[in-house]
Parts: sequence; structure tokens; C-alpha cells
Amino acid sequence: MTAVTIPQMPMIPKSLGLNVVAIDIDPDTLDIKSHETIPWSPETKVLVFSHVFGSRVDLTSLHSLCKSRGVLLVSDEAECYSPHSQPLLPCDVTLRSHGLIKNYTAISGATAHINDPRLLLKFRAVHGTWRVSSSSSYRLKILKSSLLIILSNPTVYGLVLKFLSLLSLSHDSLITSLLRGFPGPTFLSRIKQRPCPQIVSSVLRLSLVYTNFESPSKRKINSVYLNSLLPSKSLLGTKVSEHNHWLHPYIPPSKSELVSKGLKYNFDITGGATQLVCIDSECVEAERFMKGVVYLPVSEEMGKEEIGRLAEVCKGKGRKGGYEVGKVFWGAAAVGVTVVWVRWGVLRSLVTSIVVNLWMLIKIGAVLFGGLTYYVGRISRRNYERKGKSKLLKHLKTGAKVTPELRIQEPESPQEENIILTGATGFIGRVMLHTLLQHSTQLNIKNVYVVLRSKKDKVASQRGAELLTSSIYSGLSTSIVTILQGDVSLPNLGLKSRPSTKITKVIHLAASVSFTQPLKDAYACNTRSTLNVVELCKSLEAKLCHFSTAFIHNDAKVYKQDLGKGWDAKAVQKSIETDCHYASKLLKSYPNTYSFSKHLTEKLLSLPGTSPKIPPLIIRPSIVGPSILHPTPNFSGSKGTTVTAGSAYYLSSLGSSVWHLPPNKASVVPVDLLVYYSLNKLFFENAEGTFNACFEKGVEGFEWEGFLEVNSEIGCLGGKDRGRVVLQEEVLCRTFSEEGGNDVEYYHDLYPVFLYNLRLTYLKLTNASKQTLDRFKKVRNFVDLPMLFMPFTKREFEFETDFKYSIEGEMYMVNCARAGSKFVGFNDEYKNVNVTDSRWSDLFWCLTMPVGNFWIRLVGFALVKILRMTTANVTVDVESFSDYARSASPDSKLILCPTHRSLFDFMIVSFITFSLPELKIYNPFIIADNQFSKLPLIGTICKGSGAIFIERGKGSKGVERAVKQVMCQRPVEVFIEGTRSRDRRFLKPKTGFLRAMLEVGGERDYDMLPINISYERTPEQETMASEMNVGQKKGLGIGGLVSWGWNVLSGKVKLGRVHVTAGSVVNMSKKSNLNHVAKQVQQQQMTGVRVSGYHVKALQQSLGIDEEVIKTSLEDLKVPFWEGDCKLKAPQSKNERWTLSLAVAHAVAPHVKSQEWADWLCSSRLPPPRNTSESVDAFVQAWERAFERAEHAVETAIEKLVKVGFEVDGLKVEHVLGYVEDRVGRPIEEEAVKIVLARQKRESRRVAQEQEPNAGEALAKSGAPIPTGQEEAFGAWGFADSKFVLDGKTVTLHSDRYSLGHRRLPKLVDFLEKEMKTKIDLARSVYPLPERVRVTPSRLPPAIKEGLMALFGVECVKTEDVERVRHGTGHCLSDVLKIRTNEVKRAPDVVVYVTSQDTVVELVKFAKSQRLCLIPFGGGTNVTEALQCPSYDVEPRCIVSVDMRRMNKIIWVNKEDGVAKIEAGATGRTIQEELAQMGLTMGHQPDSYEFSTLGGWVATRASGMLKNKYGNIEDIVREVVVVDGSGEIMWQHHKEEDQGKSFGRGSFGMPELKDLVIGSEGNLCIVTSCVVRVRKVPEKTEFSSVVFNDFGAGLGFMRAVQSSGLKPASIRMMDNAQFKLGQVFKGSEGGSGLKKVVQGAALWWKGIETSSMVAVTLKFEGSAIEVDAQQKAVSAATKDWGGLAGGGENGKAGYELTFAIAYLRDFALSFGLLAESFETFVNYSKLNVMVECVKQRVREAHVERGVCGEALVSARVTQLYEDGACVYFYYIMDSSGLKDGNRTFSEIEEIARGTILENGGNLSHHHGVGKHRAKFVKERVGGSVVDVMRGVKKEIDGDNVFGVRNGVFE
Repeated sequence: MTAVTIPQMPMIPKSLGLNVVAIDIDPDTLDIKSHETIPWSPETKVLVFSHVFGSRVDLTSLHSLCKSRGVLLVSDEAECYSPHSQPLLPCDVTLRSHGLIKNYTAISGATAHINDPRLLLKFRAVHGTWRVSSSSSYRLKILKSSLLIILSNPTVYGLVLKFLSLLSLSHDSLITSLLRGFPGPTFLSRIKQRPCPQIVSSVLRLSLVYTNFESPSKRKINSVYLNSLLPSKSLLGTKVSEHNHWLHPYIPPSKSELVSKGLKYNFDITGGATQLVCIDSECVEAERFMKGVVYLPVSEEMGKEEIGRLAEVCKGKGRKGGYEVGKVFWGAAAVGVTVVWVRWGVLRSLVTSIVVNLWMLIKIGAVLFGGLTYYVGRISRRNYERKGKSKLLKHLKTGAKVTPELRIQEPESPQEENIILTGATGFIGRVMLHTLLQHSTQLNIKNVYVVLRSKKDKVASQRGAELLTSSIYSGLSTSIVTILQGDVSLPNLGLKSRPSTKITKVIHLAASVSFTQPLKDAYACNTRSTLNVVELCKSLEAKLCHFSTAFIHNDAKVYKQDLGKGWDAKAVQKSIETDCHYASKLLKSYPNTYSFSKHLTEKLLSLPGTSPKIPPLIIRPSIVGPSILHPTPNFSGSKGTTVTAGSAYYLSSLGSSVWHLPPNKASVVPVDLLVYYSLNKLFFENAEGTFNACFEKGVEGFEWEGFLEVNSEIGCLGGKDRGRVVLQEEVLCRTFSEEGGNDVEYYHDLYPVFLYNLRLTYLKLTNASKQTLDRFKKVRNFVDLPMLFMPFTKREFEFETDFKYSIEGEMYMVNCARAGSKFVGFNDEYKNVNVTDSRWSDLFWCLTMPVGNFWIRLVGFALVKILRMTTANVTVDVESFSDYARSASPDSKLILCPTHRSLFDFMIVSFITFSLPELKIYNPFIIADNQFSKLPLIGTICKGSGAIFIERGKGSKGVERAVKQVMCQRPVEVFIEGTRSRDRRFLKPKTGFLRAMLEVGGERDYDMLPINISYERTPEQETMASEMNVGQKKGLGIGGLVSWGWNVLSGKVKLGRVHVTAGSVVNMSKKSNLNHVAKQVQQQQMTGVRVSGYHVKALQQSLGIDEEVIKTSLEDLKVPFWEGDCKLKAPQSKNERWTLSLAVAHAVAPHVKSQEWADWLCSSRLPPPRNTSESVDAFVQAWERAFERAEHAVETAIEKLVKVGFEVDGLKVEHVLGYVEDRVGRPIEEEAVKIVLARQKRESRRVAQEQEPNAGEALAKSGAPIPTGQEEAFGAWGFADSKFVLDGKTVTLHSDRYSLGHRRLPKLVDFLEKEMKTKIDLARSVYPLPERVRVTPSRLPPAIKEGLMALFGVECVKTEDVERVRHGTGHCLSDVLKIRTNEVKRAPDVVVYVTSQDTVVELVKFAKSQRLCLIPFGGGTNVTEALQCPSYDVEPRCIVSVDMRRMNKIIWVNKEDGVAKIEAGATGRTIQEELAQMGLTMGHQPDSYEFSTLGGWVATRASGMLKNKYGNIEDIVREVVVVDGSGEIMWQHHKEEDQGKSFGRGSFGMPELKDLVIGSEGNLCIVTSCVVRVRKVPEKTEFSSVVFNDFGAGLGFMRAVQSSGLKPASIRMMDNAQFKLGQVFKGSEGGSGLKKVVQGAALWWKGIETSSMVAVTLKFEGSAIEVDAQQKAVSAATKDWGGLAGGGENGKAGYELTFAIAYLRDFALSFGLLAESFETFVNYSKLNVMVECVKQRVREAHVERGVCGEALVSARVTQLYEDGACVYFYYIMDSSGLKDGNRTFSEIEEIARGTILENGGNLSHHHGVGKHRAKFVKERVGGSVVDVMRGVKKEIDGDNVFGVRNGVFE
């Protein structure tokens, strides 16, 4: 090894008996000086090269040299590795340390990268024998690293240095000791440990996740810069090409002097920053520089100035900087002394006072917050309950209607009209001018003269030009308009010259609509200006149309069209022009100066002298509101009207204004109705006089209280704080409206005016600028607006009028409020209402919402936080819900039907109904999968929030129960697709739940509201894409949710934008076609799908076409886009890109030519349009190319599979996908497989039908039927009344015999699919249980049959096919498959049931005389094909199966000596039951004991689960009695008449007869009875279980128990796969969520990972003392090996599971899953390696043969011995598509058996050989031994009567 390394490194090879030779290294290259200097020798085994100081040396040439010499090259990269480092260097083994000495690495631990697979397996085997390091040691390292991180702070480090110097301690030594991973003399024992799970997890996380670590470039720049300032001769590694610069070594003239000098100048220069030493002083160069080296503190944070100071210190100069250690130390000390001095004095009193007062403030704040929350929440709920459907929502999309039609009536004989118009820039004036221009031809208008005055430095022409460029005049000719400079307040209107044309009409609209204007000003604007217009009309002889107001009558019951009686207009005019005394008195009875001045004007116009020559037309409108139709809907001018101003101020002053808005009808007239009415009066009717242009009794449906509600809804939807809205509406408005308004002015002065004055005072006190003060004073008028509004709201008005128009008042009320909201910045479009806007308090918001229980509010609070952290925004198209608000029937049940793309969908829909109560959709019931209910806490929250759980696959009962729960008035949320669309397509809708609702709901009708939830990026997008790669869906788990939640808090989850929109309501009733209804719902959902640039980029990458083409085509396909740029990064995964691309599948589907692909893209697609654009054609063609490419790739893969032995009919999608080479994208590929397979299957069936049309029918009718009522199953393991059955996806063992019976196993199918990476087709039975049996007919001559019947009776001789097949097969997989596929080639010709030893003798003699072949039959449970009949060419004789099961008696029992004689046909179940009645037990309990017999145990050399206490069969059997081939009875030691005798042991000069017979497998003789050892039933029986982190730890525990001498009766270990299967078998009884959390916490504390953990089950039998001693030994071993006790209940369940699980293999076989177990004995030294090799080789063979999915291979250790153990392997494979699954399985099993033998296992531990493993016998048995056995056979059975031919006798 290289000379510079850590001091412990040489200890490792020395401990293995290797000598260590050091190799010197060059100080400049840090490499071996020359390869020629390496002291090679023939004994050189390993060369260890250490990369030091962060350097990384190229080992290419050295590796080649080592390879040529057969030397292993080990690269030690502890000093140069970091997570972002380069790939592995060329070497055999790479060692990488993850110690505390480097930044950004795991805490302790190391990794070894081994290139040679065989070396890797051996390494794993040795590594597996080491014990796992404890979790407590890991926690100590965590603490240690935390202290080092704290120590890295300059201030803390400075204090520590000062403290160490005071104690005369070396800080260098301290740092070095802290960094040492394994200090002390126990180095070797301490490194022989496997890392605990926490370390493994940390290392994996670094290697797999953290790929973007902080780059070392800045540190490298600093190091290079420092090197340039230092002498090169003092530097190390100056010629190294690759360096991570984590260390900066330097060789000064004096090491100690530089270290002390560095401290003086505040630099931590140390000589011990690493543990590196020179291990051999003879290596001159290495010894020299390692003695003098120091390490300079270079970091990323250092600047050039600081590096310069460091260089000066190294050169012997220096200046101070950085932190001053001394000052810091003494400063800190002074603070400490001060604190101690005042500790009990002033400081304590001050702190106490602050804490007490702060606590009091917190309590007061909490009480105030709670009170306010309660109050606002209470009135919010009251308000919600009182209101009906949202008026705003109802009319968001409704079109305006006016009755009768709004039109200008054409005069009968129109004259040429020239019109002067005043007030054209005002609200009514703009509409008037627009209407005049629009109908100019109809009214024969030649000129319109608009009088405008100069204003704000703009002359009339400029203002006129701006007016005419307004959007409302676009499309109209303005050539007839002439702008006149004038001013109505001046005589002659200030016109310099009058128009040259004859003026026919003057429309006077100019006025000042100000309710706060002083009387004189109002008179000047409204009265004097009108009189000026009148004078002009007189001179022009033109007709005047004057606009007044309908509110000129004060407090009249009916506002008539006359002027009424009363005061003298002239006197009032004179009063106003003088002192206003008289006029002011009259003003008090008018609402404002505007009404008064208008009334005065009308009176003056009626008097002689001030009236026009031509009688005028006076129009009196009520409150003028926005237009309905013209010039545009909701037009309200540039400044708004009275009603829109009220709405605007209400919304801008939420929480700070008092209004009086009672439920009175509003007297409002739309401006376009007013204008049309006026013009018809003026032109068509040529009317004169006064007309009230308003509705008679106000607008029907437009009430002020409703106006208040609509504005409140606008405020909430516009993002205003709901608390302020509720406070405004319920307290500051509705309260005063209910009181009648008497005290409104008082409260107005008390609250809003006070707030205004307070603010004004503040501005004055703070010396605000004059501009600010003036601007603020102008706001005063708005503050009083509610009071100015009140006269028009406090009562309902009735007018005398001929105004005949009618409108939908509620709709118009909404439009007025919307028009007003625009003036204060509210968006009139409610298509993007953001429900995640920030609020002053989310807690206050969720607690004061009007709907929702505790759980819903809790979810709302959490969800708004999560959505803000994960999304850019969540917007709702509120306008889209208006159809529901209008059309939904109150008697119908509401069903919300959202799209289902994410688990977020549940929460988002509920969140929207909660956060937008304006929708008037109560929080719905949610139909959710039952798996949600099983999640701790999450299940409780879901249930509390309204989730109704149903279990899929449980039929209609669960659905009906759920339906009954949701049939109240509350809405229900149903996903029409049934499940999440994992690729964003619209899946084929499911109607089962809807059908159940119709059946349960009777004649009730339903309103289905389609909802689309569009995500830019779904939360599960990446997960689903990865699941597609492996073809497995991950189940829900609390761990995954917690992990996702942590990522949310860490800011790693970014979803972009989310948008929700609703479609039109779809009605459903009992008469409805549900498929049609579901299709309608989906089509409505499709209209809301949104895409962005994120999707476009994915489409471009998936389809390979230009982005512009995609955008254009999507626009042509009417797919809406999100506005603005997307901030999400384009996905890198191909699957992710396709899931994004398929979001527009519904738009593409109608255009795709292939019906199959179109159905897949969207089954509910709309019909294709007739014409499409070129971009759409290009877009669709790109999709079709992708489909064609995928189909071609799939066809190629299927062709390959067919060539290697698969049939198309049996191929599975996942299987074919595994062999697709041209990867298009998983979603497309998967559907391509389905399409291609379906085509090819149809074709193969057609061909088969043409060739043999009736073959299947004929085959089904052939063969003998299988009789019913038998105790034992046929073609499957076990009792006929015990079997696994399937209910949906839930498996249940229907049996009363086992503790597992009737337990539901909902996760079993999912477990198998997940572990095997396959999909099980539960609807298809591949190898079903046979209904009939077919076999070659018996060749038994009638004479022999008659002879047998004569000897043994008719009942004892059977020739039925079922009996023959059952006796010619065992229970290995191949036998069962032959039965199920009717491929048993030969069966016994007759079955004879013997009843005694004498009948056996007679049968053997008869067989010998008739040349018959006998095959003994016990329980038929063998798994070695031992009962398989030899073929006719091998054995031409007739074969007789000798069934021993009627010889089942216990002949005698000797309790005193503990022996009994039992007939060989007794089953284990019979023996156990009968001995138990005597208080005895034989103790032999193999897995098959219910059916296997004593004779069978002897014949196969069996072993039982309780072997540790009672021994194997050879230990239990004392003597045997057999019948040989000549019919003679053979025995040893005792005659038949010697009852109750048996020798425990003897030496008789010959082998024991029992030793010859045990394991003979029916080849030598028939065993008729045995003398066996029996014992008393144990006094105490206990069970236990222990879990360990991995297989090695579990095995270490078992060996420890074995060596203790206190073994339990049974100790069995399951590997991780079997452990997980055991957990699945707990079924629905697996424990509560809380219990699982506790168990998980316990495992985490012990450092046990569920992904690797194993379980050991134990059964204790014996005396109480014996059992207690064994339990103590087990407990001690558990502690030593880091195990966790699992309890007796789990131990018992695991033990009993053995008997029930045997049924599973044959249940799985029905669905094409082939499984079998095979066992072996192996020495402990080889066990780990053998297990790993077998598993690996089976997996390889599985892949080599193209078998579907992955191999599920597991191992179990069952019996322990001093030198080794019995290991069971279980292998299961999916035979889908294989022509001969049995052959493939047998090949793989044979490979596994060969691997077992190659790696130290034997042929069989207790199953035997039979014919299944006969080929391996000669390889394991010497030739002479075989000859001896055959010689024995010849002597005992010379005529080969027992011709079964098992084992060596094959």
C-alpha cells in the first residue's frame, strides 16, 4: 500500500495474515514515483492506493499492470470523494468514506464499489455475518457532528482555543481525536459492523438525491490564488491534475512556529486536520513531508485580502484581522460576570415585569380575537342562512332583455333636423350623442352642434376630439358633429357665432349633478344655464328638450308630472340672487340643492317671460343607471352615475361607512331607456310638457337590500377581506336599515366622519403638504355619500308616468353593482377569482366563514397555506357557475362531478365551496376510497370533512350503503371517471354510483354540475411518471404524506397554476340514459381544460413539431390558454411529458382516423368538425405518427416473445412492454400493446375457429366427471372445504379449520402484483380446477381385477379415473399442473386399499405371481414426482397403487418407556389426536401432517417443525416392520408378539433395518408399522416473535440461540419478502393506525428498516422451567443482535400460517402464477453466500427466458443444527403467455437446484429425491454406493415388485 494513509489501515491486512509493504509517493504528483519501484513478488495479492489531501490520481496504467499480475487494485478515495465527484476510477475496488472530516457528507459510514460480481457476493456474505451497529452510536455521532458544526463558528472556536490555552491543552490533538472515526485499540472489532439503517439511508440519499452540491470551484480559486503567493517548494501536489481542494497542505520551515503564529494572527493553521501518517519511515519522501506538513485554512468564504494576509503569515510576516480571540474571550467573560452580578437584582425584576405584562397582553389579545371571531362568524352564518341563491352569480352570464323592443320610432314625415346638444361629455350626453348619430338617417338629422366649454387648459375642439374618439362612437360617422366653443352659464351660451343652418331642436343636458353643491352654485349651473338655453331657443325659434329630475316633489305619495302648488318661483329666484334667506327655508324640505334647483327651473320655464316660444319638452328621469343595451351593455360613462358611485364608494369604504339600504324598490332608470324614451317623445310624438321618464313603482326585482348583498358579494370575490365585508353589510348597513334610518346620521357622524376628521388632524399635525391636504379634503364629499344617497333609499317612490318599458330588475341591479365596481379597480370579469389571495389572518378567515364544521375549517386553514406554498395561484371561473345558479332546481339533489387528475381534487372542490360561499354550494359529501380511512389522522379528518368511504371490488352493497348516507340535501361529490386519470386523459366514465343513487333515491331528480380542475403540474406528476416505468401504483401511506408535506414546507413542491371552471348543469332522473348523461358531463368538463407554455413545450418534445404549430392548432381546437408565462421548468422525463401532452387528448381525439386510438384518447369525444386548419392537420398527423411508431415497436417485441415460446393469447401488457426497445412513451406504448394484442388475438381465434370449429366443445365433454363430497381436494392442496376465494380484489380463506379462516386479505393481490411487477388478470382463470379428468384407460386385465376383488373385496379395489390420477400424482407443481391440464400420461391401472399387514403380504405375493408393479401410497403429499408412474416403455407391467391409509391404528402404547407401535398408514392428524387423548405426543409435525402418513415420513426421511425438541423422523422411529418383494415380513430386535418392547440403542454387528428403510422412497419394501418414541404433552406452550434489520442479523440471532443449548421447539426465520407476505396475511386485522405508528416508531428507534427486516417466529414447549430458560436465552440473543420483540400473538400467527398458506399456491395457480418451494441443508459458513447466489441466479434465469414481470424468490431458515441449517426457497413466476409454463418453471427450478449444489447446499434436507431430482443423485453419490444400494434392492426385491424407480433406482 502507498506509504501515506491512516495509521489503522495496515492493521486490516495484518489481521488477515498478510504482510504490509509500503510504497513511497512523490510530493509533487502524490503518485507512486515509478511503477518500477513497486516491490512486486509472487505472493503480492492486493495493492491499496490512497488518494491524499483531496488529490485524485489516474490509475489506468496501474490497474492494467495489476491486472496482468493478478493483483487486486483497491482505490482508497476517503480523502478525495465528495457527492459531486467524478465516476469511479479504473480499479477493482473503490473505498469511499463518509466521515465527519468533509463537508456535505453523511455522518460516518463508508461505501465499497466492487466490480467483480463473484467478489461482491462473497463480500456480501462475509458482511452479512457482522452485527449491525447500534442506533445509539449513530445518535452519538449526530451529537458529535453537531458540536463540530457549532465549533466551526469563529467566535465559538476562538473561545475554545482560549480555554484550551489556559489549560495548556493542544487544540490540534483535540481536533484530530474528534475527527477519528474509530479511535482506540479496539479498531478491528469496531469496524466489523454493518451500518445501522440511518447511515444506509443517509448514504443512499446523498448518492441518489443530492446531486447538486455546492461546487468546490470557489475554494479551488482561493487555493490556486494562495499557491501563487507561496513558494512552490513548500507546496504538495503541485502537479496533480484533479483536486477537490478540501485540504491545503503546506510545508513551512518550522511547523510549531507557524501553528502558534497562525493563532496569533487569527488563522487556524493545524498539523492534525487529518489522521494521515507515513506508515513506514523507510519511505524517505513520504516521511519527510508528513513530519513537516501543516494544513492552511482555505474556505469558500475567504476574500483575496484575507488570503493575502494568510500568505504573509506563512512567509513570516503578518497583520491582524478577522476575529480577535482575546477580545472575544474577555468580552464574553465580562458579560458573564455582569449577568451573574445582577442576576438576583434589577435584571430579574425587569425580565419578570416584561414577561408578566407580555403574557397579559397575549391573553387580552386572545380574548379580543376570540370575541371578534365569534361575533363575525355568528353574523356571517346568519347572513348566509338568510340569503337565497347568489344574485350576482345568477346574472353573471345572462343577456339583457327589454320589453317592448328598444327602438327609435320614425316620424311619419320627418323634417330636416339640426340640433344643438349641451352636456355631451356627461353620462347621459354621451349616450344621447351616440343614439343621435346611430339614428341620424332615420331621424333625418343633418347636423349636431355640440356646445363645449374650455376646461383644464383644453379648448372645446380638443375636448370634442377626445369625446368623439371614445370607443362607443367607433363604427359611427361623426361627420355631422360640429364642436362649438361655448359655455351654458353665459348669455347666448357664450357662442361667438351661431350655426348657419336652421336649428330645429335644442337638447339641454348640461347640469351639475352634485348633491352637496351650495345653493347659489346649483342655481348657476342648473337654473341660470337653462334660462340661457331658453333665450337661445327663443332667438332660434327652436324646440327645447330639457332634462330635469323626477324627484322635484318633496314627500309626495305620488310624484305627478305637473309642477304642483306652492312657492313663488320669482321670489325664490330673487332670494337666491340676494341673501338666500327665503330659498334656504324652502330647501330644507328637499333632499338636496340639485332637486331644488331643478324644481325651480321647471317653475321658471312655466312662467311668462322665461318660457320658450315653442312649448318645451321636459324629461324627468329618476336615478339614472348604466345602460342595458346601448351603446354597450353596462355603459356608465367615464365618471359613473349616482347608483354606480354608491356601489364604488361602498366597495372602497368597506368597514368604514354607514349606509341605509332597506328592502325598498329602487327608482332607477337605465340610461339607454331614458334616451330612447326622450327621443321618441321629441321626434316621433313631437310631445310638449313634462314627462316622468321612470318606472311607475320602481324597478321590480331591484331592491336596495339586494343591491347591498350584490356589492358585498363583489367585495368578497374581488379579494376584500370577508370579515370587513361582513362587518360592513351586517353591522354598518343592515342594522341601520332595520332601524328605519332614524339614527343613521348620528352614527355617520360618530363613525365615518370621526375617522375622516381623525385622519385629517393627523395630516395637519404631521405637516402634510398643501397638495395632500387639498386632495384629502376633496374626499369629504365621498364620506357623506351614504347620507346623500339615503333620501332615495329610505322609501319607495310612485310616479305618474307613461313609461312602458319593463326590464329584469334583479339582473339590472347586478349590472349596476358590477359597473360601479369597475370605478374602484374591481375586475368585472369573474373568470379568474383567486381563492388563495393573502388575508390579514387566515385563522380569522377560516373561523368566520359562514359554512363548515370544525374539520372543514381546519382543512381550509391548512389547505390555503399549502396552496400558497405550492401554487402560483388557484383561480376559479365564478362566472361559469352562473348556469347552476340559474337553472338548478331547489328540489333536485346536487351532484358535483369534478375531473379527477390528483388526490388534490378532493380538497380543492371542498376548499372552493368553503372559501366561496357565494356559490351557494354547501360542502359536499365526498365518495372516497376506503384506503383513506385507514390513514392515521388523515382518515379522521376526511371523515369529519364529509368523506363517505367505499371499498372497491365489494359489489353493490357498499355502494348502496354510501348512497343512503348522502341522500340528504347536502351535495355529493362524485368522480365520474371512478379513479384518477394518471395520464390526464378523460377516462371512460363509470355509472355504477349514479345508478345506485337512482335506485335508492326513488323518483328524485338530480342536477349534475360538471367541474374541470386544470393543473399546470399535478402534485403526483413525477410519482405517476415513475410508477409508469415500473408498472406499479404506490399505495397511500402516512409516510408518503409526511414526506410530501416536508417537501412542501421546504419549498420543493411547485405546481404552477390551478384553475377551476364549471360547465352547464346536466339533469339526471330515472328516465335518463346514464351513459348519455355521463358523456354529457365529460363533454362539459372538457370545455374547461386549460393549457400553458409548460404543456406546449411537453407537446413539442413528445411530438417533435414546432411550438408555433402546436399553439396555433390548440387555438383552432378551442383549447383555452393560461395568460402569462409559465414559470415551471420543462419536465425531463419522457413519461411526464406525455402525461402533460395527453391533457389535450380530448381535443385531438375527434380528428384521429384510428377508431381504437380515438376511443383511447377520449371515449366521450365530440363529433369531428367538417373543416380543419393546416396546423390542426399537422398536429394530428404528429400524434398519429407517434401511434404508428409505438405499434411497430410493440409488434417487434411480440414477435420476439413468440419466438422464445410465448403465445399471443396469454401475453400481458406489462410483459410485452418489458421487451419494447423503441421507447415512445409509457402511456402510448401501453395502449399500443393493448391494441396490437387485441388485433392479434382476434386473428388467432379466427384462424383456430376455421381449423377446428368444434374442438373446444368436444374436449370439454370428454373425460370422467370428478365426484363431489370428498374430504380432500382434487387438483389442489388440502381439504375440499378449505380454499381461498376471490371477492373483487379481496382474497379470503373459506375454512373453519384454521385461525386464518374467513379473514379478509384485501392487500394480497396488490402485494403479488407489486413484488412481481406484473398485473394479475383476476377475470381469467388460466389453470382452473378440473371439472372432468382424462387419462389413458387402465390396462388391467379383467381376470387380475377379479382376482384382486376376490382377495380384498370390491370396496378395496378401485379403477375409476379420478382414483387412478390422484394415486399417480403428488403435490409438486408439475403434478398439480398435469391434473389441471389433463396431461397425466400414465396413472396406476388399479388402486388397492390394504387394511392390515396380512393383506399387504397377500397383495405382494399376488403381484409377484401376476407380474404386477406395486407403488406404495401414503398421503400423496410428496413434492418430488415420487408417485409418477414410469412410462410404458420403461415399465410395461400393470401398476397397482397400494393405499395404506386404512392401516391407521395405534397398535400399542408403553407410557412408562415412552414408546408406541403405530400402523404406517396413520396420518399425522390421526396420530396427534389419538395420542393426545392419552396425554402423549409424538412431536413430529411437518407442514403436511394433516395428510401425510407415518409410512410416508419414513420413506422420505421427513423432518418436522418441532425438530429442535423431538428430533427428525430418524430420531423418533425406533423400529420398523416391512414386507419385502417376496411377501415376507422383515423385522429386527423384536417379534410381532413382543408387545411394548423397544431398545433405545444396540450394537448388533450390522446396520439397523430402520436405517435401510428410512428414505428408501418406496423402492425396497412396504412399511407396515413402526415403533416410535412418544412423550408427555408439554406442560407449557408459548409463542414468540422477533424482528431484525436484515437476514444476516436474523441468522446471527439463530446461531446464538442454537449455541446456547436452549433452543425452542421451533425457530424459523422469514426473509423480507416472506415477512411482508406475512403482514399481508394479517388482512383487515392488521391493527389500528395508532398501533402502526407506534410500531413504526419502535422500529425507527431500533434502527430497523422495513425494506430489509426479517422476522423470526418461535414456539416453546416443555416444562415451565425449561420454557422460561429458553425465553431468557432468546431475550439475551435478541438484545445482542439488535432485534425487536414482536410478541407471542405474532409468533403464533406466523406458526399457524404455515398450514393455511399451503392453499395459496394452488389458488394463485388458477390465475397463472406458478409457485413451488425447494429446500436444502447448508453449512453456516456457506449459508449467506448460497442464499444470495440462488436468488440472483433465479432472477437471471427468469429474465433470460423472457418471463413476464420479475421473479419473486424468497428464503426461510426452518431447522437448526450444530453445523448448519435447513433453508427453504420459494419461487413464484407469472406464466402468462408461455406455451409450456411447467417446462419453463422446471428449467428455472433445476437451475436453482444446481446453484444450491454449487454453493455448498445438499440435494434435499427432507423432501427427498423422487424422480424430480434423480438426475442430481449420481453427481452427489459415489458409484460404489449406488451399486451397494442396488445390490440391497436385488436381495430384498429381486423381481422388482416395487418398481416405482425413484432416486438412484430410476
